[in-house]
Amino acid sequence: MRNAFSALVLTLIVISPAFGQKLQMEALKEKEPYFTLEDAMKNPNRVFRLNLSGKKLSEVPPEIFNFPNIQELDLSQNNITVLPEGLERIKFLQMLNLSQNKIDSITPKISQITHLKVLNLSYNKLEALPKELGACKFLREINFQDNKLRAIPAELGNLTELRKLTLTFNKIRTIPNEIGRLEKLSHLYLSHNKVSILPEEIGGLSKLIQLDLSNNRLEKLPTGVSNLSKLKVLNIANNRLKDIPAHIYGMKKLEELFASNNQIQSVPVEISNLKVLKYLNLSSNQLTSLPTELANLGNLDYINLSYNQFEKIPGAVYKLKKLQWLYMWNNKIKEISPDIANLKDLAFLNLIGNNISTLPKEIGDLKKLQELYLSINQLKDIPKEICVLANLEFLFLSYNEITTVPKEIVKLQNLKGLYLKGNKIEKLDPIVCQLNINDIDLENNPLSDLPKEMDKMSNLRKLNLTDTNMSKELIGKWMMKLSGNRVKIKY
Repeated sequence: MRNAFSALVLTLIVISPAFGQKLQMEALKEKEPYFTLEDAMKNPNRVFRLNLSGKKLSEVPPEIFNFPNIQELDLSQNNITVLPEGLERIKFLQMLNLSQNKIDSITPKISQITHLKVLNLSYNKLEALPKELGACKFLREINFQDNKLRAIPAELGNLTELRKLTLTFNKIRTIPNEIGRLEKLSHLYLSHNKVSILPEEIGGLSKLIQLDLSNNRLEKLPTGVSNLSKLKVLNIANNRLKDIPAHIYGMKKLEELFASNNQIQSVPVEISNLKVLKYLNLSSNQLTSLPTELANLGNLDYINLSYNQFEKIPGAVYKLKKLQWLYMWNNKIKEISPDIANLKDLAFLNLIGNNISTLPKEIGDLKKLQELYLSINQLKDIPKEICVLANLEFLFLSYNEITTVPKEIVKLQNLKGLYLKGNKIEKLDPIVCQLNINDIDLENNPLSDLPKEMDKMSNLRKLNLTDTNMSKELIGKWMMKLSGNRVKIKY
């Protein structure tokens, strides 16, 4: 009898959650969360996840200490001002979310929350981090986005299990050398700070996959970045870089490079080593040319070279056989080479704000082109070659010197939007009315009337007639005429 009773007690200890047990993260996520203290108090031993987000709390409620198994605590979107002592009494706390509160300091006793893996204190008022945070050796994710931090304690380098570190939108000026010890870190977000120098030790982040350094004050990158051999995404946009350093050659797995809004004047030939690069944004710099070796980036499908000083599309670009998106608006381009025909996969071509007066007939070879942007150029007519682009959906030709729309435009039966604002069109050819178009912009043209066939355009939904020569009375008649088609006329 006694042995049977002992066995029963042992069984109850094993199966009862009241005795406390730390769950694996996957098992923890499968537990149903409690959203009120009232519901949680009904089953205190079964509370593993407690979500009190948005409850207008001004302090951490003491009732949370009644739940021996609580391992995820969400107190986000409240009015809590202090991260108090006592949380270390929650024996198996693994996930703590206090984002969007008014917390301005963290107790040093956070080091005693020994099982903490995820800590979110984003959108608070923190000005400093305690060095004791470095003792939370099981931390995997930290989020301090949008605080008032000015520095990162060197002790954070002790968090060798850390995978994700978010420090965006703070006032951080320097990065400690110890950051290089975070050997398991895969995601590092440091954008929108005041960082001017990166330590060479950043090259120690051998497992880093994503690095965001945008919107800082960097003038150069350390040679250590060449050791980031697993990096897939690098964002260095909105800094003060004058070039892309040659030592990026080590980033053999880089797929996306954001480097817009710098002062970059040259791109190294070593960029050709980035064989898996798919996305390249070099807009808003001071580039006039690109190395011919860029043609070796056989996987590149997006390139943005807008707001630079190019007088022509670089020859290497025409050799990017997988290119689908080409953006070169606001440069000084006067003509396009017939080599444009090589870009068989091109779907989006943006050449707004250049000095283009003619297009080569080879533009008609871009059979996959869906969107063509040629506004703010010097075109005097719509090139007939455009009219063979059967897959074209949007055609932007605003602010040129176009006087007529060619009859060949009827071939563009997939066209959804035709934008002709700011041209010199006096009369719209009735052939346009045979298009299955949704949106036509004729603003700021000397147009005196519309073709009578316009009311046959069953798919038309938006028509802009602002600043034309059409009288209000005439526009009113057209509004009545097209009302049955649910056309919205702007005038």
